[in-house]
This record gives sequence, structure tokens and C-alpha cells, in this order.
Amino acid sequence: MRSHHCPNSSRFPLPFLGLALVLLISLAPPTSSCTEQEKSSLLQLLAGFSQDGGLGSSCRNDTDCCTWEGITCSPNRMVSAVLLASRGLEGSISQFLGNLTGLLRLNLSCNSLSGGLPLELVSSSNITVLDVSFNRLTGALSELPSSTPAWPLQSLVVLNASTNSFTGHLPTTLCLSAPSFSVLELSINKFSGNIPHGLGNCSMLKLLSAGYNNLSGTLPDEVFKVTSLEHLSLPNNWLEGALNGITKLTNLVTLDLGGNKINGNIPDAIGKLKSLEELHLEQNHMSGELPSALINYTHLTTIILKGNQFHGELTKVNFSNLPNLKKLDLLHNNFIGNIPESLYSCSKLTALRLSSNHFHSQLSEKIDISNNSFTGEISTALMEMPMLKSDKTAPKVFFELPVYLFSPFIQYLKPGAFPKVLNLAINKFTGVIPGEIGQLRALVSLNLSSNKLSGEIPQPICTLTNLQMLDMSSNHLTGQLSTFPDSSFDENPKLCGPSIVNHCGSAEASPESINSREEIGSKTSSCTEQEKSSLLQLLAGLSQDGGLTTSWRHDTDCCTWEGITCNQDRKVTDVSLASRGLEGPISPFLGNLTGLLRLNLSRNLLSGGLPLELVSSSSILVLDISFNRLTGGLSKLPSSTPARPLQVLNISSNWLTGILPSTTWEVMKSLVVLNASSNRFTGQIPTTPCVSAPAFAVLELSFNQLSGNIPPGLSNCSVLKLLGVGYNNLNGTLLDELFNVTSLEHLSLPSNRLEGALDGISKLTNLVTLDLGGNELSGNIPESIGDLKRLEELHLEHNNMSGELPAALGNCTNLVTIDFKANQFSGELTKVNFASLSNLNKLDLLSNNFTGTVPESIYSCSKLTALRLSYNPFHGQLSEKLFNMKSLLFLSLANNSLTNITRTLQMLSSSRSLTTLYIGCNFLHETMPEDVSIDGFQNLQVLYINHCSLSGKIPDWLSKLPNLGMLFLQGNQLTGPIPEWISSLNFLFSLDISNNSLTGEIPRSLMEMPMLESDNTAPKVFFELPVWNKNQFLQYLTPSAFPKELNLAMNSFTSMIPAEIGRLQGLFSLNLSSNRLSGEIPEQICNLTNLQMLDLSGNHLTGKIPAALNNLHFLSRFNISNNDLEGPIPNMGQFSTFPDSSFGGNPKLCGPMVANHCGSAEASPVSIDPIKQIGSEAIIFMTAFGVFFGVGVLYDQKVLARHFG
Repeated sequence: MRSHHCPNSSRFPLPFLGLALVLLISLAPPTSSCTEQEKSSLLQLLAGFSQDGGLGSSCRNDTDCCTWEGITCSPNRMVSAVLLASRGLEGSISQFLGNLTGLLRLNLSCNSLSGGLPLELVSSSNITVLDVSFNRLTGALSELPSSTPAWPLQSLVVLNASTNSFTGHLPTTLCLSAPSFSVLELSINKFSGNIPHGLGNCSMLKLLSAGYNNLSGTLPDEVFKVTSLEHLSLPNNWLEGALNGITKLTNLVTLDLGGNKINGNIPDAIGKLKSLEELHLEQNHMSGELPSALINYTHLTTIILKGNQFHGELTKVNFSNLPNLKKLDLLHNNFIGNIPESLYSCSKLTALRLSSNHFHSQLSEKIDISNNSFTGEISTALMEMPMLKSDKTAPKVFFELPVYLFSPFIQYLKPGAFPKVLNLAINKFTGVIPGEIGQLRALVSLNLSSNKLSGEIPQPICTLTNLQMLDMSSNHLTGQLSTFPDSSFDENPKLCGPSIVNHCGSAEASPESINSREEIGSKTSSCTEQEKSSLLQLLAGLSQDGGLTTSWRHDTDCCTWEGITCNQDRKVTDVSLASRGLEGPISPFLGNLTGLLRLNLSRNLLSGGLPLELVSSSSILVLDISFNRLTGGLSKLPSSTPARPLQVLNISSNWLTGILPSTTWEVMKSLVVLNASSNRFTGQIPTTPCVSAPAFAVLELSFNQLSGNIPPGLSNCSVLKLLGVGYNNLNGTLLDELFNVTSLEHLSLPSNRLEGALDGISKLTNLVTLDLGGNELSGNIPESIGDLKRLEELHLEHNNMSGELPAALGNCTNLVTIDFKANQFSGELTKVNFASLSNLNKLDLLSNNFTGTVPESIYSCSKLTALRLSYNPFHGQLSEKLFNMKSLLFLSLANNSLTNITRTLQMLSSSRSLTTLYIGCNFLHETMPEDVSIDGFQNLQVLYINHCSLSGKIPDWLSKLPNLGMLFLQGNQLTGPIPEWISSLNFLFSLDISNNSLTGEIPRSLMEMPMLESDNTAPKVFFELPVWNKNQFLQYLTPSAFPKELNLAMNSFTSMIPAEIGRLQGLFSLNLSSNRLSGEIPEQICNLTNLQMLDLSGNHLTGKIPAALNNLHFLSRFNISNNDLEGPIPNMGQFSTFPDSSFGGNPKLCGPMVANHCGSAEASPVSIDPIKQIGSEAIIFMTAFGVFFGVGVLYDQKVLARHFG
């Protein structure tokens, strides 16, 4: 899901970080006092806030309002700027702001403001910059009424209303009224309708961003007439049409239309866009070949075309003409042929993904070429790649939208933030791993799995000290890691195991938070020689300077240097060097910058400690050194140190250790934000700031090694809004003192060992997020929970809670997510009026003890996208009101006692949105409905109707499900043959119809299933809730991560195994056990080179075991027991590792695994009833299947350690 909050580093809103770290404090010096009228208007603004963020202490009627926090005045006594970003403001925006006739800049971003934009404000004729992003504003931004002034907002240059809940059509009045209007940022809202034609009048518009809305219709030609556009970003809408008119936008630098329904090809004339740097067309319906005109984009840094239907060879594009290309993503297309030689000339390429295409032959060097059919040895040329041999990073380039790595599931905003990856998995590489691989010391992830590599793991691989992920599974490697000395694993802080101090199973680091735009400061004068010298000392200490030397020269004014901002007093006020690829220590000489207010060195590769000179600075207000490699402890300042002005300290995502010293916080009298998450801090939660810093609002300590109880001293944090201490080692009872912090809006303590009950939670009436999942809480949810009127996210999963859900839960009308899975809640749900929860998006009650029927009120939740009620004893029929749930994507009702499957499927089939349906273990002994009564399920991809003991046949209506990828009908009493139409399900890749009473031959049509014939994967769709495989060893976020499987076991199929089965080369698992199959094992089965599990036991198979099965190098589970096979058992390769039971019940077999020695007299044949032979062997086999799969393909899964479904 997209985020509606200010950038954060955890799953709950963190509105004080990201952009707020830079914009928190505005220190523009006043030049005169404001008028009484303007003072009155500002006080009216303050009066409208229910939470004023502490402004009341500054904004007093008896003081000069030009001295108030966040207020700037012009020389003629007029308020020119109101800059109140990230102040924790709540309430509405006052209409009296319209009385500030000299107001030029208004920034209210990153707060919790609600309501609409006052007409008086949007009618202003002077305002140039209006930023209300990252709030909770609603209403329309449509055309202004005719009663407004003739030229409303005539001076407007920038409007940023992104990340709110605005509705209606995109506004176009500004295009006529504001001749200099340049920036319109409306992304992440709820705008709908077509793109209005009036945008064609925006003759000076440079940036148009309206992604992540509900826009629809065709891209109008009027948009292509705005020739001034440099950045066009409309991703994740429902836009259609072709790109034929795009060539008119010759000034485009960024084009992002990903995640829409754009069709057609990329026109040849697109080569006219000479300035284009980023091209995002992913996840559309585009096709055709890539035009050779792409070579005209000499400035291109990013090409993202994944998830389309492009085809043809890439050799038509001369990639060597793209010298600046850094990221190329062609994942999931239909490209063929060789990797073009010109691609190897892209020396700046840091990320390349060509996965899931049809490339063939050998290659020289690549970054991500997994899941193709490449052969040969791993070339030593790969070991000469400069960017992988050093920790250098490319110059900073931000994506318009985050992109995701599939494993781990983390989002990134720029190519430079991606880990350095070498992925050669799922190919056919042979030979040994070159010892030269130890040269690639910058590698973060190395995946050589599922190839045919042999020999020992080379010792130099232990020199890859930056490595976080290493996968060499499913090869023929020898030796063992346990023989390596402990020192071989040193300097890899994210590794775990017995050889190092980290025990596996500990919490992982939190995903990287999003870094927002930095405020542009004034550079009106040069800095002093002393300050220039201090900055050059920083540069001199860096081993990698990110190209700063071209700007940072001694003979130039340092106020003009990149990342440096000065004030009018010749003082350096800002050093903003985030994401520059800097390496080396942080210079203590930065402490000599006596006017420094903000220091941002985040997202680099800085090492060493945090200098005491910075922590003890007498000027720094905002210090952000997050996402680096800093080590050591946090400096301890003596209590005699004068008060320090630091307000924001972000040291998250480093390698810092030790305790958080209390005396340091004693002198931080102005501290507002402390983010020390994702480090290795130990000891207890610090509470000193609660006493020493009266404005202390954010304490984020998740993903550390903190221990002990929650300290009572937290009750002194009277204005604390966010407390995040999840994924630590906290224990003890939830204290009443914690519930006395009534200012809390976000309380997140998941995955600890906390005990106790929630009786006092109702005191926290300001809570928006409550996350206590994965603890040991007991008791029930109190009725007083209904007092939490603002609550949006409620996570109590994986605890020991019990009792009935209180009716008062229906009073929490802002709830978006309820996750109560894996508790012991009981009783009927009818007491809760879910109809009052109009914003509810996800409801997960998996694995509890709820009884009765599914309540009628739950069908009124029209915004519900995910509903899971599985593993409860619900009974009865589903209501006809199920038709109301138009937004439902994910529905899981498995393992209940529901009845009337026919009516259930009739109602659900009308859904146009449903992609995942679990209804197994219900409807016992009913009849599978026939095709005449079911029509729909247009987007269904996953269907489980398993273990229901249904009679009847495999229904024909299944043939009408065009997107079905996974079908599970096992554990029923279905009869008849497998229907011929099975091959028409073009996306079906996992079929389990085992444990039925099906008869006939295995049809040839089953061997024509497109997804099983190839390594292609189904179109990407994400589960709304994580699910797990049949043995609960793995959890998944997307269906396509499941293995390709064909399970026909425990039926009554007869005749021979078709030779055509050798065509299903995409199969991971094939189970034909416990049938009545006869004849020999076909040689063609040896063509299934991806096969990892093969079970042919419990049949009447004869003949010999094909020797070529030795070539199935991935095969790890094999069972041919209880047949009538004969001859020697192969004793080469992996066959020597299979248990003896894999061959038992075949008296004519001989070899060391069975009693018969080859050459001895054969025993007489034994009659076998295959149905009676399954017993415990099938159970053992399936358990082993789950265990193996959990190891063999872990790198391709989205594993969530907290949830089991």
C-alpha cells in the first residue's frame, strides 16, 4: 500500500522525520514588528488548533509577532512567511490567514491538520509558495467560484498539496490566473476523473505530479501541449491511451507513467526528448520493440520498463550511446536473443535487471540475470567490475517514486541507495566459483543459487566484509562453512549464527525511511576563512568525497559550495550532504562552525564515531547522521555542561553500541526528536529527556537490544507524541505510568516480551497508532477502547488475549486496520457494529475462537480490501449483503463451519476486485456447484476450495477464470476425469487436486499449461495480508513467489505417465503418488531440470529407474516406493542421499539402499494396493517438501517474521 504519512522509518506514521528534520526550525531574522491586524490574524490561526505544537509559549499578544517562531516579516512590517512545518499541529487552517496581505510563503506541511483549504487563502493574490502536504486535509481543490477576485493566486509559483485526502477533479484555474505557476504537486490523494483539458493553459508549468490517485480516462493531447514541462509524474492511476503525443514535451527530464493502463509502443519520435533523464513506464500494457531512437537519450540515468509486454531483441538499441545510464529494469517482458554487447559499455550502471525474459546463450558480465537459461562458467571478467570492487557510489539521482527490492522487501528512492548486488541465480552456470570473487568487496548481496557450480567455496569469499546476503544453495558445492574460522565472519554485523555473537531469529533492521526534499537556503555572502578551513578539513578526511572537490575549492566562496548554506552574517548555517556516497570519518572540525544550525550527513558510508564536538555543539539544532556505518558509543556529556540547543537528533541505522547516557540528555534542554532506531544500543529506555526537555515529542528506539521493564519515568514525558521501542528485549508488565502519557499519538512496542492487560489504554485518547503485537499480553480489550476516537491502526496480534470484542470498538470510527490474529478471543462478533467503521481497510481475526455467524454489519464496510476470519468456528451462511463489499481483494474464510457453497460462490463471483479467495475446510459434504450458476471472478488469481469433502466434478466455470494462477481442490470427493480445458488457464502455475476420487488417464492437455512449460511467472499481484505455504514454513506477500506445482496424488488415475510430461520444465514439484498408474517411468521426466521434489510412490510402475534422473541436480526429495520397479538403483549424485524408504516396496530393485544386492536372486513380486500404502510416508514427504522449499528458494520470498498468515 502507498503511504499517506510523512517519510518514516517504521510502519507507523513518523511525521517529525524526513523533510521535518530539515524544516523543523525556521530562523529567519525579523526586521520589524508586524501590525496589530496581522498579529490578530495569526492568533486566530493559533486559536483554531486543538494541538498548537508548543507555539503558545512564543505567540503571545504582548510580544512582537515578527519574533514568533516560524514567522518572518518584510521591511514594511508585513508578515511575509509562515513556516510551521512538522510542528504537530492539529485542527483546521484558519480563514484569517487570508488577511495576511503580504504573505508570500505558507508552509504547514507534515502536521495533522484537517478540514479543507479556506477559500480566503486560495483567493490570495500575493502568495507564491503554498505547501500543505502531509496532512489530513479533505474536500475539493476544484475551480474557484465566480465571486472570487479576478486574479486569485495570481502570484502562485508552487502548490504542494500531496499526501492528503483531497477529492474531486484536478484544479486548472491556476493555469489562467497565475502566469508564473510552475509546480503542481498533488500526488497521494483521492482525486478522480479525467485529466482536465484546462491543464493545457499552464504555459509555464515545469512539474506536474498527480500520482497515486484515482485518475482515469485517456491521456489528453492538452497535456502534451504544456511544452514547458520538465517533470511529468502520473503513476499508479487508471490512465489509458498511447504515448504518441509525448514527443512534444521536448524539455522533459522525468517521465513517470508507471502503474497505469498505457498501451501501444514507445514511438520512435521519443528520441526528440534530448533532456530526458528518467523514464518510468513500468506495470502498463505496453508492447512492441524498443525503438532504436533510445540512443538519443544521452542524459538518461534510469529506464524502468518492467511488467509490460515489450518484445524483440535488444540489439537494435545501442546502449553504448547512453553513457550516464545507472539503472535499467526490464523485468517481466518478452525480450529474446542475446544480451547486446553495447550494454557492457554502460560503465556507470549500478543496477541491471533482465529477469523473467527469454534471453539465451552465454554472457560476459551482468548484475541481475537470474531466472534465465545462461550457461558456461562464471566469467572472471565479472570480478573486474569497478563499482563492485569499491564502496564508491554513483552521484545522487532520486527516483520520482520509490522502487522495491523483492527480497528483502524494502523501498528505495534512488539508484545510489540500492545495495550492490550480484545475482546469477536459477541458471545453468558450471565450474567452480572463481577465487577472484574476493575482489568484489563492495558487494552487499551475492546469489549464486540454483546453478550447477561445483568444487569448494573459495576462502576469499570471506573477505566480502560488506556482505549481508549470501545464497549458494542448490548447487554441487562441497566442503562446509563450519570449518571456516570465526574470524572469517567478522565485520558482518547483520550476519547471525553460532560463529558470531548475533543469534539468528533476532529482529531485522527496519526498512529505510524516505528522505524528502531539503529546504533551499539563501547563499547571499561568502563564509569566513575559518569556516572555509573547517569545511575543507571535513573534505580532507574523506576517502570518497562524492565529487565535492569540483565545487569545494579554496579559491572560491564556500557559501557557493554544493550542500552549503550561509546566512547574511557570513556564517555557515546548513551542511546538507545526504546521499553523496561519502566515505570516511566525520570531521570534529565541523564543531568549529559556530553558526551551524542543521547538519545532514545521512545515507552515506561514513564510519568511525560521532564526534563529541557535534553532540556538544552550542549552535546545532538538527543533526541527522542516519543510515551510515558509525560505530562506538554515544558521547557522554557531563551534567555540568551548559544547556545545548539540539532539537532533532537522528542517529538511526548505524552500528552504534553501548547505553544511551542519561547525562547527555540532561543538557539537551530543547530536544524534540530522538531517533536511535536500528542500532545495537543496550540497557534501558532513557527517560531523562522527559524531565530535562519540556518539548520532547518523539522517541524512536526500535530494532536495538534494549532490555528491562518499561521505566515509570516515561510518565514525565508530558508532550510525547511518538514512542517506538519495538523489536527489542523488553519484558515485564505494561505500567500504568505509560498510560498517563496522554499526549501519545503513536505507541509501538511490537515483538518484545511484555505482559499485562490494556485496562489503562483508554487514557491515551490521542492515539492514532497502537501496535503491541508479538508480546505476551493477556486479558481482554476493555470497553473503554471506544474512547480512542482517533485510532487508525490497532495491532494486537500474536498475544495471549481473550474474551469477547467490546461493542465500544465500533466507536473507533477512524480505524483503518484491525489485526487481532493468533489470540484467544471468543464469543460472537455481532456485538460490534462494524457498519460504523466506514474507513476500515483490513480486518484480520485469523486463529481465534469466535463463534456464531459472520455479522451483518461487517458487510457494510465498503472500503474493506482484506478480510480474514479463518480458523474460527463461524457457522451458517454468508449474507446476501456480501454484494456490498465492492473493494474486497483478499478474503479468507477457511477452517470454519460455513454452509451453502453454491450461494457463496454466486455472490462472490460478481466481484471485479477479488484476487484471493480461501474458503477451504467449510461446506462439508456439499456438492461442488456446476457452471450454470457461477459467472465472474474476472481478476481471481488464487482459489482454495480444499478439504471440504465436496462431491461432484471439477466444474467448468473454472475455465472462465482468465487470471487464475493457483487452484487448490485437494481433500474433496470429486469424481470424473481432469477436464481438457485445463490448458486454457494461461496463468495457472500451481494445481493441487490430490486426495479426491478422480479417474481416467492423465490428459495430454495438462502437459500444455503455458506457465508450467516455461520459467515465466504470473503477473505480479500482492496479497493484502501475508499468507503461508501448506506446511507453514514460509510466508508470502505475492502469489508468484509460490513454487510451480502439480499434485495429482491420492486419486485413481490409470494408464501410463504421459511422455509429454517432459514439457513442463517450469515445475518445482511433481506428485503423482497413490494412483493406479502403470508402465515405465518415461525418460522425458528427466527433462524437468528445475524439479526439486518428485513423488511417484504407490502406483503400479514397472521397468527400471531412468539413469538420467541423475541429471536433475536440484532434486532433493524423491520417492518411488511401493511400485513394481526393477534393476539397480542409481548410486551416483544425489541418489546416494535419499533415504532407503524412498525405494521400499519394490522387491525387484537392487542396490545398497534395499535388502537385495544386485546380482542376487530376486524376490517374487508382491501385490500392492497403492491407496493403503500412503500412511506416514506421504506425511513425512510433504513435511520434508516444506522444509526443503524453505531453504532452497528463500531468496525469492517475502518473509515476514512477525506474522504467520
